[in-house]
Amino acid sequence: MRIGVIVVALAVSVLAALFADVNPPSTNARCPNPGPNRPDVYYPWHAGGYYTSAFTPGGVYANIQVKRPWVEPTYDINVSAAWTLISGGVHPSTGKGRYAQTGWIEWRNSGRNNFYAWTDVYGNQPAPRNAGPAFPLNTYHYYTTLYDVNNGWFSFYVDGQWKDSILPGWQPSGIIEIMGEVNTAASQLGGGWGYPMYANDIAVWYNGSWQRPTLTTHTDNFSYFGVWRWGSGAGQNLAVWDQYCQD
Repeated sequence: MRIGVIVVALAVSVLAALFADVNPPSTNARCPNPGPNRPDVYYPWHAGGYYTSAFTPGGVYANIQVKRPWVEPTYDINVSAAWTLISGGVHPSTGKGRYAQTGWIEWRNSGRNNFYAWTDVYGNQPAPRNAGPAFPLNTYHYYTTLYDVNNGWFSFYVDGQWKDSILPGWQPSGIIEIMGEVNTAASQLGGGWGYPMYANDIAVWYNGSWQRPTLTTHTDNFSYFGVWRWGSGAGQNLAVWDQYCQD
């Protein structure tokens, strides 16, 4: 038992040392062609953090690092992205998830921009909307998704600049997320095991004020993607990366 405790302590210290530098000297910020070399089958994969409360969330923001991941070019719908999100749960009839989100998105063939997206009450998502040109690689920017509990409108901000407001007709379920996402395993999640993608200064609006809840980490497949959170509350940092890629 004591040996197990020592091993865990060493593993934690190694991870903490690896993620101590949140501004790594990344040069390419992507897997080389052909990328992670995983199956190109459509499925949304995620890694990051989430928080659940009994209160309806009024918003979430995070300072997220911009990466330039490899996106499998086979289909024009293939993307890699990072975002803040407010969840509306699953529609009882369609089984589709409802959400509103703001972040950056990388398209195939090296296209990247800021974006926002949402679903209607049935969980159907229109095409992501352009929220401005890409920021420089490895810079940090605030992506904010807000919900007005008084009138049901969602609003989207990038670095404090309002982009749009929409009224999709559903209410948040109490869950917020800060995630990296790819919609095929053949694409690279933002960041690699040598140079993860970081997020910090994370805040959630609950019960009338901005709060600093400690996130629960999540990944759909740890053999593909990694996630690590250190610190808590206002001091927490989140790192996500692709296990198949160094950068």
